[in-house]
Amino acid sequence: RKESSAASDVYKRQVFDATGSADAGVYRIRFSLTNIPTGACPASSERNIIVNALPIPTITGNTIVCADSTTLITGVAGSGGTLVWSGITPFVNPLPVTAGGTYTIIETDANGCVDSADYTVTLENLPVVNLGGPYTFCFSQGNQTLDASTGASNETYVWSDGSNGSTLNVTDSSIVSVIVTSQNGCIGYDTAVIDTFSLPVVDLGPDTFYCTNDSVQLDAGAGFTNYAWTPNLGTGQTVFAKTQTTYSVIVTDGNGCTATDDVIITENALPIVNIGPDTTICEADSFLLDATHVDAASYAWTPNSETQAIIKVGSTPATYEVTITDVDGCVFVTDRTISQEALPVINLGANDTICDDLTKTLDAGAGYSYVWYLDGNVISNTTQ
Repeated sequence: RKESSAASDVYKRQVFDATGSADAGVYRIRFSLTNIPTGACPASSERNIIVNALPIPTITGNTIVCADSTTLITGVAGSGGTLVWSGITPFVNPLPVTAGGTYTIIETDANGCVDSADYTVTLENLPVVNLGGPYTFCFSQGNQTLDASTGASNETYVWSDGSNGSTLNVTDSSIVSVIVTSQNGCIGYDTAVIDTFSLPVVDLGPDTFYCTNDSVQLDAGAGFTNYAWTPNLGTGQTVFAKTQTTYSVIVTDGNGCTATDDVIITENALPIVNIGPDTTICEADSFLLDATHVDAASYAWTPNSETQAIIKVGSTPATYEVTITDVDGCVFVTDRTISQEALPVINLGANDTICDDLTKTLDAGAGYSYVWYLDGNVISNTTQ
């Protein structure tokens, strides 16, 4: 029936608000009119209202992105709806992420319901690896310890030689690299150059000797900054060995590198001979001087420049000196002085003839020893 205009206004003002939140499901709604004007007929009505569930999208992927790197995050539709990234066009899924921040995926399902999910990605700086260098040390005499640790916990290390410690001890010339991986998989690396100085070369020569009362010079070579001899004979390039022993030297070059060598020094005896005491020989006589030595290599006599081991000398007064050099080069010098004694002057008088019954005394003079001869035969029991 036709209602009064006043009643119609009351109906219009009674509005049901169904915009509040409610769990998904089917709801039976009854509409009842209240505050009906006097004389109006009470009325009610029922209706089904369907509340649809939100799509509930999600995001999967890494929560860490390394500096200078990319990670992927993937938006997953909760109910098969349409996805868009908030503020990012065009739509790419999975989404490459190079910066830290909060990423939002929005899903609209077939019923027009809309929901979103946030996902926070943290930007992590790469490990800062500093091996230092370049390094130098003497070959086989030094080493360099490289440290790849950045101070962070749970790092892993892979060195170019395959080892996995935080430090590496290097003992030879090389180029060494290391890869450091953080707990979250971010990677840093560095390379160090290690060079080695060649060792100096010192050579004292083969084992050798010196002759008695002499010495031998040992030379370690020029160009070193320091020399250390054993036995302690100084700090010079050369020393004179005068004792039978082993000599060694340590040399140091301008790089601080050292080298050593040693040599055995022995003492060789001189080729000593005895050519006898000083001697006086008779005028017009001669004499043998014998300097023979089993190890002699040469003889040199003065003043007559002979080179034999045995020489014959006359009665002329002189000092004879011989220089004997043996097979090792050792030299011995000795001498012997020869003096001359004049012959005795004897005068038995002129030849004479005497009678058979007479005798004549022959006088050879005093001060001598005598041997008388008659016709070449020794006469016994004779005197002056």
